[in-house]
Amino acid sequence: MKRIFKVAAIFPVVFLAGCKNYVDNDVSKYIELREKYVKEEDFHSELYIFPDQVDKERVIKFRSQYQENLFTGSYLFYLVYQFSDDYEDEINRLYSIKAEFKNGQSKSIIHYEKQSLFLTISKDNRYEYAKYESSTKRITYVSNQLYPWEEIKIDSLESIKIPKSLDDGENSYNMYYFYEGDIGYYVTNDFPPKR
Repeated sequence: MKRIFKVAAIFPVVFLAGCKNYVDNDVSKYIELREKYVKEEDFHSELYIFPDQVDKERVIKFRSQYQENLFTGSYLFYLVYQFSDDYEDEINRLYSIKAEFKNGQSKSIIHYEKQSLFLTISKDNRYEYAKYESSTKRITYVSNQLYPWEEIKIDSLESIKIPKSLDDGENSYNMYYFYEGDIGYYVTNDFPPKR
């Protein structure tokens, strides 16, 4: 009986130790952190929407955040970036993003013109999108896996309707997975993605 009690007493300590929240705002580590998250198996994104490179002088906000726990982790990758003459090039890059799968299928990014939004994920408390402002040439990139919006203090994704032809089921979409019934294929892992 004592042995069971000792194990039960240790469990909450181990569980709580794994719940530490790690935050990094150092934009000089942008590429390193992006690569780290793409390789992280618990973070189900390839971060295709995020730029390959950033000029530190043009970064308005940057945050990398994660919290591992016993079952799965919460992850946030967030960038607000000021473009100038290269704004249209970036919008064109976003339009062209698509994921390729080993079964020969592909899925494209979804563009919502009225909301000025490009979407790659809206499924199971995972969201990934780029929101743009043409008047300021500013783009906000967000990849949020499992963090409550009120906790990370970032505007939540507006209510959107996934086009019926792209819907993965129950008004959800994940560009990085291709579903055939109950079988899902994950995107081929090219990093950085072929552009």
